[in-house]
Amino acid sequence: MLNNKQFNKLYRYGLSLCQNEDRAYDLLQSSLEKYLSKDISIEHPVAYLRTMMRNQYFDEQRHQKLHLVKQNDLKENQDAFKSLEDIYIEQDQIQHLLDELNDEERELMFLWAVEEYSVQEVANMQGKPKGTLLSKIHRLKQRLTTKFASFLETKSETW
Repeated sequence: MLNNKQFNKLYRYGLSLCQNEDRAYDLLQSSLEKYLSKDISIEHPVAYLRTMMRNQYFDEQRHQKLHLVKQNDLKENQDAFKSLEDIYIEQDQIQHLLDELNDEERELMFLWAVEEYSVQEVANMQGKPKGTLLSKIHRLKQRLTTKFASFLETKSETW
């Protein structure tokens, strides 16, 4: 059916969507279960599974909206009580930048930058015009460059 390379590719796709290893495994597993329970032959199973994973992830996000609002309030309160050492030693600059992206932007960056699909291929996958994705990538690159530069400036000021 699928080889290890394809499983790893699907796992990385799930990881790019949810930014959590356990959730990526769960997303892949549940999509595989649904795929295997259907007794149909599909010409491109990887593409089909990627679409299933994407749809399931966005469905879960819609259902968790209320919980996320409550969790964000709780996180803000917890961040107020961080120790000085935790503030000084931030986890990772890239993770900070990725947290700034919404789900659609993370998916676009993953498909374009990590999986190295052409913009036209991503446009075909998502059913969007190529020009729209080109402008999104351009704005996204500008925003990330600006945020990264300002992040480095604030870090150098604290040191």
